[in-house]
Amino acid sequence: MGAFDVVMLGIGAIIGAGIFATIGTAVAGDLMRPGADPSLIVSFVITGIACGFTALCYAEFASIVP
Repeated sequence: MGAFDVVMLGIGAIIGAGIFATIGTAVAGDLMRPGADPSLIVSFVITGIACGFTALCYAEFASIVP
């Protein structure tokens, strides 16, 4: 595996597939909850920042382990 493959594997592990499965439910809502209008974008920004911090933790751990 090359460096690009390892980076893509790390991104896939950090983000996961749950973000893609919950977008439709968050926008449309359901019987108990209304849909999230503009606040959905704010939550994606917050999630992106959290994923960035997680990526930095992974990078620090990878630099420590030989």
